[in-house]
Amino acid sequence: MAHVAFTGGELGAALCAALAASPRRREVDWDKVHLWWTDEPYLRAGHSERTDTQARDAGLLDLGIPPRQIHAIGGPPDLDLDAAAADYARQLRMFAPHGRPTPVFDLVLLSVGTAGEVAGLRPGSRGSSAGVTGPPVVVVDDAPADVPKRVSLGLSTIDTATRVWLLATGAD
Repeated sequence: MAHVAFTGGELGAALCAALAASPRRREVDWDKVHLWWTDEPYLRAGHSERTDTQARDAGLLDLGIPPRQIHAIGGPPDLDLDAAAADYARQLRMFAPHGRPTPVFDLVLLSVGTAGEVAGLRPGSRGSSAGVTGPPVVVVDDAPADVPKRVSLGLSTIDTATRVWLLATGAD
Protein backbone atom coordinates (compact mmCIF):
# COMPACT_ATOMS: atom_id res chain seq x y z
CA MET A 1 0.00 0.00 0.00
CA ALA A 2 1.06 3.54 -0.73
CA HIS A 3 0.03 6.39 1.55
CA VAL A 4 -0.13 9.84 -0.03
CA ALA A 5 -1.08 13.11 1.68
CA PHE A 6 -2.41 15.70 -0.72
CA THR A 7 -2.59 19.46 -0.54
CA GLY A 8 -5.77 21.40 -1.06
CA GLY A 9 -6.81 24.69 -2.57
CA GLU A 10 -6.51 25.64 -6.21
CA LEU A 11 -3.26 23.76 -6.66
CA GLY A 12 -4.60 20.54 -5.15
CA ALA A 13 -7.71 20.70 -7.34
CA ALA A 14 -5.57 21.38 -10.42
CA LEU A 15 -3.39 18.36 -9.61
CA CYS A 16 -6.46 16.14 -9.26
CA ALA A 17 -7.81 17.38 -12.59
CA ALA A 18 -4.46 16.78 -14.29
CA LEU A 19 -4.20 13.27 -12.87
CA ALA A 20 -7.77 12.44 -13.90
CA ALA A 21 -7.13 13.71 -17.45
CA SER A 22 -3.80 11.95 -17.87
CA PRO A 23 -3.78 8.87 -20.08
CA ARG A 24 -0.95 7.53 -17.87
CA ARG A 25 -3.26 7.34 -14.84
CA ARG A 26 -4.07 3.78 -15.92
CA GLU A 27 -0.46 2.80 -15.17
CA VAL A 28 -1.05 3.25 -11.44
CA ASP A 29 -2.72 0.54 -9.38
CA TRP A 30 -5.05 2.92 -7.53
CA ASP A 31 -6.44 0.02 -5.46
CA LYS A 32 -3.15 0.19 -3.54
CA VAL A 33 -3.30 3.92 -2.75
CA HIS A 34 -4.59 5.50 0.45
CA LEU A 35 -5.21 9.22 0.04
CA TRP A 36 -5.08 11.57 3.00
CA TRP A 37 -5.31 15.36 3.22
CA THR A 38 -2.51 17.54 4.57
CA ASP A 39 -5.10 19.90 6.03
CA GLU A 40 -8.79 20.68 5.80
CA PRO A 41 -10.76 23.84 6.52
CA TYR A 42 -13.15 23.27 9.42
CA LEU A 43 -16.33 23.31 7.35
CA ARG A 44 -19.28 20.95 6.98
CA ALA A 45 -18.95 18.01 4.59
CA GLY A 46 -19.66 18.98 1.00
CA HIS A 47 -18.81 22.69 1.46
CA SER A 48 -17.25 24.12 -1.70
CA GLU A 49 -14.14 25.37 0.17
CA ARG A 50 -13.28 21.96 1.64
CA THR A 51 -10.22 20.24 0.20
CA ASP A 52 -12.00 16.93 -0.28
CA THR A 53 -14.95 18.57 -2.06
CA GLN A 54 -12.68 20.49 -4.43
CA ALA A 55 -10.68 17.34 -5.22
CA ARG A 56 -13.83 15.32 -5.94
CA ASP A 57 -15.19 18.11 -8.14
CA ALA A 58 -11.86 18.12 -10.03
CA GLY A 59 -12.08 14.41 -10.89
CA LEU A 60 -10.51 12.59 -7.95
CA LEU A 61 -13.04 9.76 -8.09
CA ASP A 62 -12.22 9.18 -11.77
CA LEU A 63 -8.79 7.85 -10.72
CA GLY A 64 -10.27 4.68 -9.29
CA ILE A 65 -9.10 4.95 -5.70
CA PRO A 66 -11.58 2.93 -3.66
CA PRO A 67 -13.72 5.43 -1.70
CA ARG A 68 -12.88 3.67 1.60
CA GLN A 69 -9.22 4.57 0.92
CA ILE A 70 -9.90 8.31 0.62
CA HIS A 71 -9.69 9.54 4.20
CA ALA A 72 -11.75 12.62 4.97
CA ILE A 73 -11.28 14.91 7.92
CA GLY A 74 -14.51 15.42 9.87
CA GLY A 75 -16.12 18.76 10.47
CA PRO A 76 -19.19 20.46 11.89
CA PRO A 77 -21.88 19.79 12.93
CA ASP A 78 -20.75 16.27 13.84
CA LEU A 79 -17.42 17.14 15.48
CA ASP A 80 -15.98 20.17 17.22
CA LEU A 81 -12.55 21.27 16.05
CA ASP A 82 -10.57 19.31 18.65
CA ALA A 83 -12.71 16.19 18.12
CA ALA A 84 -12.15 16.45 14.35
CA ALA A 85 -8.37 16.44 14.92
CA ALA A 86 -8.64 13.50 17.35
CA ASP A 87 -10.77 11.57 14.86
CA TYR A 88 -8.26 12.12 12.04
CA ALA A 89 -5.44 10.98 14.34
CA ARG A 90 -7.47 7.84 15.10
CA GLN A 91 -7.91 7.15 11.37
CA LEU A 92 -4.17 7.54 10.80
CA ARG A 93 -3.36 5.20 13.72
CA MET A 94 -5.49 2.46 12.11
CA PHE A 95 -2.97 2.28 9.22
CA ALA A 96 0.21 2.82 11.23
CA PRO A 97 2.90 0.19 11.59
CA HIS A 98 3.37 -1.13 15.11
CA GLY A 99 4.66 1.55 17.46
CA ARG A 100 3.94 4.52 15.17
CA PRO A 101 1.07 7.02 15.40
CA THR A 102 0.69 7.30 11.61
CA PRO A 103 1.41 5.39 8.43
CA VAL A 104 4.73 6.17 6.81
CA PHE A 105 3.72 8.50 4.01
CA ASP A 106 5.33 7.63 0.71
CA LEU A 107 4.61 11.14 -0.54
CA VAL A 108 3.34 14.35 1.05
CA LEU A 109 2.38 17.04 -1.46
CA LEU A 110 2.37 20.48 0.14
CA SER A 111 1.61 23.88 -1.32
CA VAL A 112 2.67 27.27 -0.06
CA GLY A 113 -0.18 29.65 0.76
CA THR A 114 -0.18 33.35 0.02
CA ALA A 115 1.02 34.15 3.56
CA GLY A 116 3.77 31.51 3.47
CA GLU A 117 1.80 28.86 5.32
CA VAL A 118 2.19 25.15 4.54
CA ALA A 119 -0.66 22.77 5.47
CA GLY A 120 -2.25 25.72 7.26
CA LEU A 121 0.84 26.00 9.48
CA ARG A 122 3.06 29.03 9.84
CA PRO A 123 5.84 29.82 12.29
CA GLY A 124 4.48 30.73 15.69
CA SER A 125 0.98 29.39 15.08
CA ARG A 126 -0.74 27.10 17.56
CA GLY A 127 -0.46 24.17 15.15
CA SER A 128 3.25 24.54 14.45
CA SER A 129 4.46 25.38 17.96
CA ALA A 130 4.95 21.72 18.94
CA GLY A 131 7.38 21.22 16.04
CA VAL A 132 8.56 17.82 14.84
CA THR A 133 8.07 16.22 18.27
CA GLY A 134 4.41 17.24 18.50
CA PRO A 135 1.19 15.35 17.86
CA PRO A 136 0.49 13.69 14.49
CA VAL A 137 -2.55 15.92 13.87
CA VAL A 138 -2.98 19.48 15.06
CA VAL A 139 -5.70 22.08 15.38
CA VAL A 140 -5.03 25.33 13.58
CA ASP A 141 -7.28 28.17 14.70
CA ASP A 142 -5.37 31.08 13.23
CA ALA A 143 -4.54 30.10 9.65
CA PRO A 144 -3.99 33.08 7.35
CA ALA A 145 -6.82 31.96 5.08
CA ASP A 146 -10.49 32.62 4.41
CA VAL A 147 -11.26 29.83 6.87
CA PRO A 148 -8.82 30.26 9.80
CA LYS A 149 -9.90 27.09 11.62
CA ARG A 150 -8.39 23.91 10.20
CA VAL A 151 -7.26 20.40 11.02
CA SER A 152 -3.73 19.69 9.77
CA LEU A 153 -1.13 16.98 9.75
CA GLY A 154 1.40 17.89 12.40
CA LEU A 155 5.00 18.63 11.59
CA SER A 156 5.90 15.32 13.26
CA THR A 157 3.89 13.46 10.60
CA ILE A 158 5.17 15.52 7.67
CA ASP A 159 8.77 15.17 8.89
CA THR A 160 8.67 11.35 8.77
CA ALA A 161 7.42 11.08 5.17
CA THR A 162 9.62 9.30 2.65
CA ARG A 163 9.21 12.19 0.20
CA VAL A 164 7.88 15.71 0.70
CA TRP A 165 7.22 17.84 -2.36
CA LEU A 166 6.66 21.52 -1.84
CA LEU A 167 4.73 23.15 -4.66
CA ALA A 168 4.49 26.88 -5.25
CA THR A 169 2.97 28.80 -8.14
CA GLY A 170 1.86 32.31 -8.94
CA ALA A 171 3.03 35.78 -8.02
CA ASP A 172 1.99 35.46 -4.36
